[in-house]
Amino acid sequence: MADIQAEAATFATTAPSAALRLFAAAGVERTAACYFRVISTQPGRVADRDFYLSRLDRLWQLDQPCDDLEREVRDWTTRLPEFATDSGPGGILRFAFEAVLCLQTASVLLTPTATPDDARHASNSFLGFADIIDNAENPFDPTAPVDLAALLQSQPEHTGRHYLAEADEQIHDLAELSGPRADTTPDTHLIGRLRRRAQEHGHHRLEALKATQ
Repeated sequence: MADIQAEAATFATTAPSAALRLFAAAGVERTAACYFRVISTQPGRVADRDFYLSRLDRLWQLDQPCDDLEREVRDWTTRLPEFATDSGPGGILRFAFEAVLCLQTASVLLTPTATPDDARHASNSFLGFADIIDNAENPFDPTAPVDLAALLQSQPEHTGRHYLAEADEQIHDLAELSGPRADTTPDTHLIGRLRRRAQEHGHHRLEALKATQ
């Protein structure tokens, strides 16, 4: 498998800010349906749902400034119960925690001081969200045989369907945003196409999540 995180980091060194922003928006969009589902099960969390949705919408609206987005998201997360401990929550709230991390890394990527490593971190957080969906579908079986060679790999290969699909989606987005018109402001057709595709994959994940509950 290609090193998607390295490709994202390379992309960040040359991509116009609008293209980088859409890469971040698509990654967050793929987590959104699961986040909204999880947060709807928690009483008193309507304001958190609305915050997440409004910041996601802003990511897609290239005429809207994102200068304060990282600070807004950082301040918001300090008030969330999912972030009350260093390790984060277990159970269904784990999905909300990871989805917020995706929004957080995306917002950092859009700051004026962002580096290629920030693109790598955003890519990794999007992959990490997909990975926990895979883990929910295929929970650890302590009686299963252990593959010692795989365990000893410094970077074990992921084979879950959601992780692989996320990797494919990132490759697709990078290709779309690196095309011959990459130096121009993306038009509404491209933005709409990217968002619809991300929403479709987000709904696939939601169905998978619902099936595990």
